[in-house]
Amino acid sequence: MLKKLLWVIAGLIPALSLLAQEMPEAQKNLMQFVGNWRLDDANVTMGGETATGIYTFDCSAVNENTGILVHEMFASKEMETLKGENLLGYDPNTGQIHLYSIDNTGTAHDHYGYWVEKNHLFVQYQGVVEGKMYVEQIDMKFPSPNNLEVDLTGMLNGQPYLKFNGTFAK
Repeated sequence: MLKKLLWVIAGLIPALSLLAQEMPEAQKNLMQFVGNWRLDDANVTMGGETATGIYTFDCSAVNENTGILVHEMFASKEMETLKGENLLGYDPNTGQIHLYSIDNTGTAHDHYGYWVEKNHLFVQYQGVVEGKMYVEQIDMKFPSPNNLEVDLTGMLNGQPYLKFNGTFAK
């Protein structure tokens, strides 16, 4: 019994030392997303068609402030309402930020990238859509604590496919 207890304690020591470590700056920077973000006159262009509507991001910290859960919605008259769930987190093994997205159009993919500066995050996804090479880049900046600038570009076989640019207010 004592031997089992010693093994358990020995196994906990590395885990406890990780918890005691200072949170990496890249992970701390994610907390800028926390809050409810809204853009009333958002323009999204997809496949040559443009829709105007209300775009929202409701962001909350998860897992003891180590990640961000994002509920995303874009509602317009021109296209079906987009609803997405996103999870932002930091991978200390690669030093990268990951943004995993799942939406009601059937999309599920992982963006990865880095903090360019403390208030500037760049992530991208490379994969296949409808049998064609697809690259999506998302550039996010916090010019102030209450503003989030998002510039999203999607290229399908090297041709513009998805475009969004706007500034959200908290």
